[in-house]
Amino acid sequence: GILIQEKGDNPFIPAPPRQIILEEYTGILPYAKSEQLDPPFLLAEYSPFGFKFLTVDHWHTDNWYFPGHGGSKYKTCGTYFYWGCLNQIAHPGQAQVDKKKHNCGRATCPVCSDTWLVVTTNKISHRIEESVKVLKSWGWTRTRPIHVTVNPPISVQEILKKVKKYNKIRRYAQHLAKKAGFRGGSIIYHPYRERCADCGGKILFKKNKCADCAGTDIVWYWSPHFHLFGFGWITNTKKISEKYGWVIKNHGVRDSIGGTAFYQLTHCGIHDGKHAVTWFGILHYSKMKIDPPPKTDAEFE
Repeated sequence: GILIQEKGDNPFIPAPPRQIILEEYTGILPYAKSEQLDPPFLLAEYSPFGFKFLTVDHWHTDNWYFPGHGGSKYKTCGTYFYWGCLNQIAHPGQAQVDKKKHNCGRATCPVCSDTWLVVTTNKISHRIEESVKVLKSWGWTRTRPIHVTVNPPISVQEILKKVKKYNKIRRYAQHLAKKAGFRGGSIIYHPYRERCADCGGKILFKKNKCADCAGTDIVWYWSPHFHLFGFGWITNTKKISEKYGWVIKNHGVRDSIGGTAFYQLTHCGIHDGKHAVTWFGILHYSKMKIDPPPKTDAEFE
């Protein structure tokens, strides 16, 4: 049997785990880098800061990971040290000592990826929120951030299994998004989608259960797509789909960029040498200058 986690009503607070028997889903333990081909999908458990693989087929997907599954950490990650001032001359009989935690802040680290999630979410929220002010100063009236997904056809999904083509395909996704009226924002790559482990049905967002059988156990399968957060007025999606084979979906206005960004980052694609989040269009770094956000408490650990 394999211990997996049922998802609760709140996507950020996991329900207690339960034991189920999935004999056919044999695989390897979390965090291991392997070229094992068994099986061609991912069985996962949900935690407050992302998903943990229970079976991993990295060869099948050219080593695309979820955050926290890079398979390596530094020896000091998660350990504590003390930092302070022991200058007895300046302040006799007194000392200041603070307890700090070693934190590499890398997305791939199985110990410190939680910090990466918080920091990256904060950066996305800050840039989007500050860009609203800039756009209004430019005379824009449609300044409410929207969430859009760009879905490649199956032929392109097969090409994406080789990471060397990723940058070119991501730029093409951005190009088609602009054709549909998306003016600019962030883009996050998702190599996988979730489905019901029992019947293969769709998992309802927020309800965290299968639309068909109401099951709460999930598996992840290869189905690459892109999530965009930014600004624009989406049109002509049907024409784009008929002409190019790509499906663009407008998920509407996002009242909480932070909540949406955090959730998307928990299961985004992580790969050595590739940025998990990039900016394009009017929000590209060369087009809009915005000061970085103040550091969070997590960054000071």
